[in-house]
Amino acid sequence: MQLPDNFDDNLAALGITPSSSAKTNLLTHIRRELTHAAWAELLDDEFIEAYTNGVVVLCVDGVRRRIFPRFFTYTADYPEKYDLSRSS
Repeated sequence: MQLPDNFDDNLAALGITPSSSAKTNLLTHIRRELTHAAWAELLDDEFIEAYTNGVVVLCVDGVRRRIFPRFFTYTADYPEKYDLSRSS
């Protein structure tokens, strides 16, 4: 998840000029909050209902099936681990 390019300008406009280490901590906090806000939007009541009880879908073969939507994520602790195409 990426913050906008003008993020530093917005901080300066608010009169916030953190030190280098404070800025690192601030960015970590803001990225975490942004991630949590995104998941809160995705995991709304409608999705939780479908996740728990499934959704009946008419498939192309004419058979009705109950499907259970899921999110699969790959998470990593280090930015260099995000790019799965890199050779190890």
